[in-house]
Amino acid sequence: LSIREEPDTTLYRVLASSSDSLSFDNDGEGVVVKDMLFDYFQLGTSLASLYEQWSREDSKRLARIAKVVPGCRILRQDPVECLFSFICSSNNNIPRITLILKR
Repeated sequence: LSIREEPDTTLYRVLASSSDSLSFDNDGEGVVVKDMLFDYFQLGTSLASLYEQWSREDSKRLARIAKVVPGCRILRQDPVECLFSFICSSNNNIPRITLILKR
């Protein structure tokens, strides 16, 4: 999966040797992939309501963070994968972490 953010949209494409595992709609876009991305990035969750909640809990820090990363999202990542990624990241770079996780 390749994801690229543009100023007004996010583009994605599936990089696979076979499309057998994907479902396609009439436009040729992967329905399964769209659903997976929607869930992974929690696009059904309102950022405004999250920022409001976080502001009530920690207004000083969130004000600075919201200016720097206005599209901040909480990812729905597998907890074990998240933990391993965090542990590996302390002494590695992204390409090396990716190789470790693929093993």
